Amino acid sequence: MAEETTPGAPGAESPDPVAALMGKLAMGRAFKSVLFDDSTRTWQVLRYDEVVEVLTDASTYSAQLDRVMPLGTVNRGNLGFMDPPEHNRARALVNQAFTPRTVNELGTRMETITKELLDGLSGRAEFDLIADFAYTLPVITIAELLGVPPEDRVLFHKWAQARASTTSAVTDVLKDENVMAALREQTEYFGEHARTRRANPGDDLLSQLTQAELDGDRLDEEEIANFAGLLLMAGHVTATSVIASAVLALDANPEQAAALRAEPALMPAAIEETIRYYPPLSQAFRVTTRDVELGGEKIPEGQLVVAWLLSANHDERRFTDPQRFDIRRDPNPHIGFSRGVHFCLGAALARLEIRIALEGLYGRFPGLKVLPGVEWHDNLRLIGPRVLPVRTGP
Repeated sequence: MAEETTPGAPGAESPDPVAALMGKLAMGRAFKSVLFDDSTRTWQVLRYDEVVEVLTDASTYSAQLDRVMPLGTVNRGNLGFMDPPEHNRARALVNQAFTPRTVNELGTRMETITKELLDGLSGRAEFDLIADFAYTLPVITIAELLGVPPEDRVLFHKWAQARASTTSAVTDVLKDENVMAALREQTEYFGEHARTRRANPGDDLLSQLTQAELDGDRLDEEEIANFAGLLLMAGHVTATSVIASAVLALDANPEQAAALRAEPALMPAAIEETIRYYPPLSQAFRVTTRDVELGGEKIPEGQLVVAWLLSANHDERRFTDPQRFDIRRDPNPHIGFSRGVHFCLGAALARLEIRIALEGLYGRFPGLKVLPGVEWHDNLRLIGPRVLPVRTGP
């Protein structure tokens, strides 16, 4: 959809569409903070302060996109499409299962999976970082967290690819049969697992979701299925993108890679800078609930607003030299994990997983080098490569 909603999107001929997109967004920011895109009838919000306002004012900018488009039942239980107070209810129930303790307990398992994957790559001079490592680690982790067979990751990959490959505008995405087929399969899959766990609960997240209760209220199977689908997609796609993007950024900035090797304690800051520079999701969508003025523009009620996280994270009014990848950047108030009530529920898990992955990867292959042949996602709502060939040493 980025091609249809940005003020001048990059062409397919660009070898690095994300760099081209950044340039187009910078041109848009220089013109206005908020632009109306007549071709899609959407409002494009480009600067940091205005994007943060959209993300944090849930009463004015609603996440319930079914106000302007049909969503069917895909929004039930999906925190990304909910507003307070319903959002607060669902998140409170989910928080009973998705606790810091759960995240911390996964750390040891993540380290084991990382070692196993890297052991399998030992002796190989070249490999695809996405297929052989950056995708596999997060999807196994999320599958085990949910309590579904990691062997089903071929299904998860198919569903993620269907949603990542569509270039439909957000208002038309549910008309995309590939996307709808993937959503139907995903909902049926997790709904069946939820029914099984309701009858015979285990110690996995799906079981905890079936048992979570707040003032006598519980999630039903459809809500659980939609939330599990959101967690699966957001969890493994986000981590995959950031792991790969960090490798790309460090390869393109050897002085930063050298600083990280000299001072490994900079890894958390390097991860935050990667999320700022290459936020895994470039946009967030909201609908105005009233007439509002934003960035000097008057936006009527019932309008679709596209808040550009990618653009906000590169706003020169908020970040000094924003096009520079700087692992010592401080402060770094990026919004790569969103802001407000929709701040990423799995941010702590993602940060832990990305750190374990990168420390393991560079610990095993300190001379890791990106090779020609990088391929980016066709849909620039998702920032990150889908193919990333690397060499393990000189």
